[in-house]
Amino acid sequence: MSIFSVDRPLKSFCWSRSEVSWLHNTALVLFGSLLLAISAKISLPLQPTPVTLQTFAVLLLSMLFGSRLGVLTVLAYLAEGFMGMPVFAEPVTGFAVFLSPTIGYLLGFIPAAFVAGLLVERGWGMSRLSAGLAAFIGATIILFCGWLGLAVVSGPQMAFTLGVVPFVGIELAKVLVLAATIPFCWKSAK
Repeated sequence: MSIFSVDRPLKSFCWSRSEVSWLHNTALVLFGSLLLAISAKISLPLQPTPVTLQTFAVLLLSMLFGSRLGVLTVLAYLAEGFMGMPVFAEPVTGFAVFLSPTIGYLLGFIPAAFVAGLLVERGWGMSRLSAGLAAFIGATIILFCGWLGLAVVSGPQMAFTLGVVPFVGIELAKVLVLAATIPFCWKSAK
């Protein structure tokens, strides 16, 4: 049996099977949540929601860490923001985040991380096409959840116009970068 196995998340190649423990997973989650916080601060201010590198970071981490650890990383990041730490793109933290226009996107990180990570665990990260499709599906989930969150406040048409259309080209560019990056990571892990 080779070291490379499609059903193992890529993060398990960093250490031997016996070394992948709660301590390493905790370190990866903390590193991932820090990367998400940094990616939130790299933004272009659009209204009602800014363009950030968060979606790229969510998809990258989940496609490298796997579905479970990817979701745990996102949950840790969201928990940090809900507890009042300044980790989100906008200066809104704590309970006020639930009232912000970005809540749909933020909550959409959870299913997107799970799905993109799971697809890569199932072998979708070994070619540019399949990695791109996994990233595209994850990005679509985030945009859909963001649209739902905005639709509650502004109606479906306005939410689509303000919360989806401006992001399509940017998200496609992020998907293309992930499509090139993820297969390289898998090949490097062999």
